[in-house]
Amino acid sequence: MATARLVRNAIEKSGWQLVSIEGSHRKYRKGNRTEMFAYHDSVDLGRRAMARIAKQYGMSTEELRRLL
Repeated sequence: MATARLVRNAIEKSGWQLVSIEGSHRKYRKGNRTEMFAYHDSVDLGRRAMARIAKQYGMSTEELRRLL
């Protein structure tokens, strides 16, 4: 399992730019797409959450894991 902070860093490595922060909600933009990341940094993300996040940000689960 990976923490949300590590996953956020991986999202940023893949080219998504942080647009705004409101509490634990972070808004990212890449091209014309905007996505919300709404996890506290210390939360351990399981397989389902990792798969959901990877799909949301246009990656496979393996691609996301490689960026961690």
